Amino acid sequence: SLFSCLSLFAGLTEVECEKIDCPRIVEAVAFLECEVQQIIDVDDHVLFVGKVVASEIRQEHAKRLFHVSGEDYTTTIK
Repeated sequence: SLFSCLSLFAGLTEVECEKIDCPRIVEAVAFLECEVQQIIDVDDHVLFVGKVVASEIRQEHAKRLFHVSGEDYTTTIK
């Protein structure tokens, strides 16, 4: 499974997406399912341009997690 690393995060469950061939996390507060429309090489990075084909907000006012850099994360204050 693409999300076999979920075992590192106790209590998270994967389920297949509705519109694309990829798993997503059931407990996520929201999700986007996207189809890749274009792949662009930018120096030492790759930029993926996608089209959203499905989405859902499951918990409107949930605390959100943001990646800062490396292994550093922060959350919203609510």
